[in-house]
Amino acid sequence: MEHLFMLEFNAGGVPGRLITFSAEYQQPSETSYFRHRHQHFELHYVREGSCTFLADADSFVVEAGNLCLIAPDNYHSIKSTSPDLKKMCIGFELSLPPDAEADSLSAVLRPFQSFRVFTGPASRLQNTLQRILQTTMSSQPEFFAREELRCLLSLLLLELARQIGPVPPATRDSGITIDLKRNYMIDEFFNNNFHLRGGDQVLAGQLHISSRQLDRILKSLYGKSYREKLLEIRLEVSLDLLKFSDKSVAAISELTGYSNPASFCSFIKKETGHTPGEIRRLTSPVHTPGSGFC
Repeated sequence: MEHLFMLEFNAGGVPGRLITFSAEYQQPSETSYFRHRHQHFELHYVREGSCTFLADADSFVVEAGNLCLIAPDNYHSIKSTSPDLKKMCIGFELSLPPDAEADSLSAVLRPFQSFRVFTGPASRLQNTLQRILQTTMSSQPEFFAREELRCLLSLLLLELARQIGPVPPATRDSGITIDLKRNYMIDEFFNNNFHLRGGDQVLAGQLHISSRQLDRILKSLYGKSYREKLLEIRLEVSLDLLKFSDKSVAAISELTGYSNPASFCSFIKKETGHTPGEIRRLTSPVHTPGSGFC
């Protein structure tokens, strides 16, 4: 099963799209602390072991048999807390109209607009999740597999909405994207390549567009230029590593694209008003005296 898996479906009149699917989601240990966000919902079902999800100042420990659902545009990171972790990951988008009637299915699914992070038991969903896993790994013709997945995804979302619970009508926009696959590629590029120099040229090349077109797309998607978005991601990652890892300042500097630790320290000081060493001393219990503070 390929990681990028675009599949449109319809939950009783509500358009949706499966963005990604990974039966055995694994994150490289080197990036286990990196914060990132997506333009779609991200559902994690922990089959074995346990892991911790960090979102802003909150942390959520999810044990086997439980799930974690992360809403779009929320920065988060994932840490494995057991060596036997096995986890399924499903990314999907919903296009909920803001003026749905109270008795329509759109209103039934409105709980998806009401939270940043939702955790809970997966007991009522396990059968559907297992069938999704089996369908994606089956050898049946692709047409039958995709049609079965459409039905299973609709069932999954209805049960998730029931578990999240009824909420008042939402006020925030559901954020329908113009080109979902393109936006997914842009998000993933920033998440995985924030250390690159000249990354804007690389990204434009991958999207087969000009630098000027890329700038217009980024302004529309994030309200920022490439450099502004890059620095935002670098700051998020840097602060996460300073607070939750024992990597040296020099190592964090290199990971985030700064060959000179002094330039990195100046960047952090300018953005936060504190040096990396001050941030670590105030927030991290794991630093060591030889970690190279600025």
